[in-house]
Amino acid sequence: LQIHAAGQPTHLIRRTIQTIAGQLNPAIFVRIHRSLIVNMGRVKEIQTYQHGEYIFLMNSGTQLRSSRTYYDDIRDYLDTYS
Repeated sequence: LQIHAAGQPTHLIRRTIQTIAGQLNPAIFVRIHRSLIVNMGRVKEIQTYQHGEYIFLMNSGTQLRSSRTYYDDIRDYLDTYS
């Protein structure tokens, strides 16, 4: 698993993304894809896409696309914390 932190080198850890997701604060981190967990504090904008997907525009300028599998998790986060 690779962890990208703004302004820092990539970190490699030997755990599954599911294990990591279960240890993170759900008020801050949301799993948006089978290979992506996003720190919502670093999200500049969320745009609806097609077929239950979203585009996450990060403060760094990176664009990340969610998958339909995580639509409910994303909606739950937005309904609870927005």
